[in-house]
Amino acid sequence: MPSAELYVQTDPNVFKPVSYDHPIPVDSAPRDPAWSTNLSGPIEEANVFQVVQAATPGRRGGTIQNQFSNSSPMWVFLGPLADAAKDKSLYLRPGDPPFSLSLGAHGTIPDEICVAGQKGEVFFALFQ
Repeated sequence: MPSAELYVQTDPNVFKPVSYDHPIPVDSAPRDPAWSTNLSGPIEEANVFQVVQAATPGRRGGTIQNQFSNSSPMWVFLGPLADAAKDKSLYLRPGDPPFSLSLGAHGTIPDEICVAGQKGEVFFALFQ
């Protein structure tokens, strides 16, 4: 029966058998414990943008969802509150899939997160 060899990637398209010269890489960087911040809440004033979370360069991820009880849309703006406008925002209807701040292997969107909609309606916002 042939033995299975382990390989390590040494360059983007180069794999070499694990050896003394090509050991298995070990990531010894310290890890922060997993954490999440739930910033869900109501829209404070109808059709006026409000900040959900300030710009966060170290943000690991996030999700925003329109959980309004009626058919009202919600707008999500990524950037400074002073620049927030509906025509520059994401349009989310109740029942739409959550909007993810993840950019996959490229990290997450670090911008300030602002929302607008109908007063009193509740949105879901969870950040890591």
